[in-house]
Amino acid sequence: MLLAQTLESHSDLTELRGRHPDLAADWAAVNDALDREDLPSERRHRLAVRRDDLLDRIRARRGFASFLLPPSTEALRASAACGPIVLLNVARHRCDALLVSADEVALVPLPAVDGDEIRRRAEQFGAAIRAGERPGAGEARAQRTVAEVLDWLADRVTGPVLDRLGPAVRRVWWSPGGPLTALPLHATALDRVVSSYTPTVRALRAPTAGGSPDLLVVAMPETEGERPLRYASREAAAVAGTGPTRTMIAGAATREAVLAALPAHASVHFACHAVSDPEQPSDSRLLVHDHRDRPVSLLDLSRLELPAARLAYLSACHTARGPDHLADEALHITGAFHLAGYASVVGTLWQVNDRVASQVAAGFHTRWRAGPDDPAQALHDTVRDLRDRFPRTPSLWSAYVHYGM
Repeated sequence: MLLAQTLESHSDLTELRGRHPDLAADWAAVNDALDREDLPSERRHRLAVRRDDLLDRIRARRGFASFLLPPSTEALRASAACGPIVLLNVARHRCDALLVSADEVALVPLPAVDGDEIRRRAEQFGAAIRAGERPGAGEARAQRTVAEVLDWLADRVTGPVLDRLGPAVRRVWWSPGGPLTALPLHATALDRVVSSYTPTVRALRAPTAGGSPDLLVVAMPETEGERPLRYASREAAAVAGTGPTRTMIAGAATREAVLAALPAHASVHFACHAVSDPEQPSDSRLLVHDHRDRPVSLLDLSRLELPAARLAYLSACHTARGPDHLADEALHITGAFHLAGYASVVGTLWQVNDRVASQVAAGFHTRWRAGPDDPAQALHDTVRDLRDRFPRTPSLWSAYVHYGM
């Protein structure tokens, strides 16, 4: 809910600043004042009255009648112009999918599952993923468990949805809720559709032209306090070989330098460590050169406004995984890049293998920069190739997810 409100606010305010900058400045000043925690009650009341008056004035302007209002059904359907959006609801008594398309909003009951079973399967899957990270006798057993859960997910959840959509549909956006957010829905549909994720229906937005055509690459082969990423330099070189690139490696990749460079480039690729903080999601961060004192935090990223941003590729661990106790909220690093304005973001659901990550990155950028501007298709094709190479190790290839357009 908070993400949806923020995304809608970003979009509406961007348009307001472009067409009525004075009203936008007044609106920002009032809201900044209301954000202060030490306001006397009388002052807060006067500011609230002024805010309501400003809201009426803004909505009275042509084209702003729906400013900061919830979207209409027509607006939701318009968001699905490129393909259906599947909202998956998980509850104790029943589970359903809502299919939002350009023509309708349709209900698909999922009677073969319930919330408790999905929760158990998600816990089983998470335990298997963690076990599969440890080489030894239990690794093969863990991979079999991962495959079994994926088969169950295809049979009980994604399969019925895709059957309802029919074989003509080749592009789908998933918006799962509850414990389904921890499961790779896309990995169960690789032979049927190209999958993306979206935290909300209105979060989908087409990329805006602008920014430098080259790609910013940030790579950290060595990070203070962390294990070396032996393939990060090779990954940066492989990505740079696919087209115009500006590269920032090791000591050059400070927080200040990275945040300053982001607005000048339409796309960015990170090859580094990431930390997802389950207790304080806003402290989740990318580990750049000076991360001990000044990390690139989720809060830093979500405060950016980059309306011309095209793609963020996050070749790091756990970037698309939020806290379990807030499973319905997109409180993760991938979501923060999406919130900042990147129309398309590639992230990971769990810890990924350094060598495999470099191969996925090279395959993705080769496809994306040489073919049609479709990051979802580029990731889909890359992951399918990896699946064909490692069919018995699904955790290697099912971690990679695409958010957005």
